[in-house]
Amino acid sequence: MPKTWQHLLKEQTKQDIRQSEKGTSEHLKRTDTLIDQAKYALSLEGDARKAMELSMMKGLGLTDKVTGKPEINFKEFQTYLTTLTQTNQQMQDWVDGHQDAIIQGQNAEGKIDWEHAVRLVAKDKDQEMLFSVGGLQFRDPKTGSIRSAIDGDGKFYAENGVVGTLDAGSVNALVVHSSLKIDKGGFEMTVGTPNRYVTSDWNSAKGFAVGSENYAMGMSSGQLFISGIDNDGNVWTGDYGPSYVDLHGEEGGEITISANENAIRINGGRVITEDMVENYIAHYVRNHVSSKVLF
Repeated sequence: MPKTWQHLLKEQTKQDIRQSEKGTSEHLKRTDTLIDQAKYALSLEGDARKAMELSMMKGLGLTDKVTGKPEINFKEFQTYLTTLTQTNQQMQDWVDGHQDAIIQGQNAEGKIDWEHAVRLVAKDKDQEMLFSVGGLQFRDPKTGSIRSAIDGDGKFYAENGVVGTLDAGSVNALVVHSSLKIDKGGFEMTVGTPNRYVTSDWNSAKGFAVGSENYAMGMSSGQLFISGIDNDGNVWTGDYGPSYVDLHGEEGGEITISANENAIRINGGRVITEDMVENYIAHYVRNHVSSKVLF
């Protein structure tokens, strides 16, 4: 039986993806630097780019340890790669554009003395460099204020920076513009990135979520849900919004409360209230009982 064009297209797509992954793997083996990987990824298109970006995400620790799925979307990662390459090029242009300053070896008195030099200095209209056993500084030539520096005591200073990965024991920041993931002791907490314990159709990348093997909770700007999952993979949830509550029980029962409908439903059936009964009786009387009084 001949294959349909849809089947052939699907086979070709799978083959293209396998070829992209193979090419990506071979390129990564030849590339040592993050910036070269970023430039190469941005030069690709379609499945080839996604395969390269996914490989980079794995290398940067941006995929889930269990599922292997990306923890950020590809659009966000492409923005990061673009910023990375642009910053790298700007820095290279800055360094290459300052070739007029002559490097001098100075002694302790600040005089040129290569034989007894204790520091290397260079200066032009844009910046001043000073390198000694104490560290390396780049300063404003007008004020002498440090723009960036690394000292021999283990500290560094920079007005801004773009990095691939950063390992730190403690981080202090005034504002953090970022997604967040904390995975510890069987619990995973996420903000703005998928949570592997969220099994409902709620988009955990759109808010805050915390989960474990048997329970998960998510919260966004207008929704809260709590779900449970048993060892057989069955899921039951409680979904809460500004004007509704939707509860699904472990045994299959369902209760919904809707302020918009003024209704409570249990397993699909509407709960009858006292007001509803009175309104029904009044409506029935108006339409079916004669108003004439018989003597």
